[in-house]
Amino acid sequence: MSNRLRVLIVGGGELNIRFLRSFLLRFPPDLTVAADRGLDYLLEAGSEPDLLLGDYDSSGAAASFIRNNTSPEVLNYPPEKDYTDMEAAVLESVKRGASEIIILGGTGGRLDHFMSNLMNLEIPLAEKIPAFLIDEENVIFLENDSFSLMEDGNGILLYEDGAADPVKIPCPGKPAYVSILPLTDRLEGFSIAGMKYELPERILTKNGRSLTVSNELAGGPGFVTIGKGTAAVFLSGIKTPRADG
Repeated sequence: MSNRLRVLIVGGGELNIRFLRSFLLRFPPDLTVAADRGLDYLLEAGSEPDLLLGDYDSSGAAASFIRNNTSPEVLNYPPEKDYTDMEAAVLESVKRGASEIIILGGTGGRLDHFMSNLMNLEIPLAEKIPAFLIDEENVIFLENDSFSLMEDGNGILLYEDGAADPVKIPCPGKPAYVSILPLTDRLEGFSIAGMKYELPERILTKNGRSLTVSNELAGGPGFVTIGKGTAAVFLSGIKTPRADG
């Protein structure tokens, strides 16, 4: 019996409804969480959340939905608080035993929200829970230890140091590029092997700017060594299969 719990969080950033419908079919979650306006997107896509949370300052559907439905579970937060609805959703997902967290509606629109959502990935990272911030053209995740990537059909397998099994990244299509950027001030003992552009061991700092942007997988496994520090990994240039509806 599997103990895996794939949690999908749908946030209020710009989100294509056809993409959302397609993603729900291809990567069905075990638990769906709507963070505020994410409820509107889910309802438009013909789906409902298992958990609805937020302060509901941006959802047009929340008041009516809550009034007319005995499910899902609803958590209310005050509009004036020291955290975003997305941070609350990520924390709640970890609390409920998520083994994988996927965030849609977390990249488009406000760039300050995107940066906050990127940093929110540090919450599951600290618990060694794979977590992905995804849109039609990008998959973003954080790593603070060595890892490797391997193409698997249209998807990508992620092998993390110490993990018993690889994670099949819920990639909506084949990415053209792999970029790895330091989220902390420096990545010590950093190197890349097995990709189109290899990089011998060095200390990678933010002064490197675009040094590690737009690399490519080369058919075999691509190895990334991180001795110390946290990196943001971007799989980008994804050509998403067109979805009907």
